[in-house]
Amino acid sequence: IRRFYGMDNGGGYDIWRTTAALATPFNFDEVDSQWPKGHCVAVRITSEDPDDGFKPTGGKVKEISFKSKPNVWAYFSVK
Repeated sequence: IRRFYGMDNGGGYDIWRTTAALATPFNFDEVDSQWPKGHCVAVRITSEDPDDGFKPTGGKVKEISFKSKPNVWAYFSVK
């Protein structure tokens, strides 16, 4: 987010740790916004057996149902 709004110092973890420790206030409403140039999708499918203490189990995905809801990034279920 800081890089997106031009506050990146070009450093790694040490720079971020210092910045976070100082708790620099940042008001998103006072910054000139830029439109994102891309997007990201991350997906992980896991399966558990509720009858066996929710231990991991294997199998085939036969159906995925995506549902849209307000203020939710994404939601899906596997049947």
